Amino acid sequence: MKKRKKINNNNNTFILSMILIIWSQIFFFNDLYPQDAEKLKPSIIIKGSKITVEVADTEKTRKKGMMWRHQLGKNEGMLFIYNDSATRYFWMKNTFLALDMAFIDSNMVIRTIHTANTLNDSTMFYSSYVPVKYVLEVNSGWFEEHGVSLGDTVLFDRSIIPKSK
Repeated sequence: MKKRKKINNNNNTFILSMILIIWSQIFFFNDLYPQDAEKLKPSIIIKGSKITVEVADTEKTRKKGMMWRHQLGKNEGMLFIYNDSATRYFWMKNTFLALDMAFIDSNMVIRTIHTANTLNDSTMFYSSYVPVKYVLEVNSGWFEEHGVSLGDTVLFDRSIIPKSK
């Protein structure tokens, strides 16, 4: 009887140890393998070119946008997502990067493109001119470099598309 109890305690200790090892691997995964964490970021594709995006889908994140930033990766951007389609206006207040902006309608079609080369400018507004649901900001010149123009379709990662209620 005592021997059986000792085996059960050893099994419990082994199982607990395995759970702790697995949990620590999951918990510390992003710190140990940051390059793999990059693969988990949402992305969009325009004309075969992939852009890793930071999603701004709340009032707070949309209001802050790209303010106060001094760098943006070559194929990175910010995707602003709104709950409805409307004419959108953007400005470059406290923005220290030259940016391209694509205003995208609910059918994922680019309707307007602007280049904002004036930095930290709170006087110039960039309009979508037509109702849009999404706005994509990337480094200035990215759209021209990749041949992106009005009427092009944007493909979103499934993780970006809001779930229907």
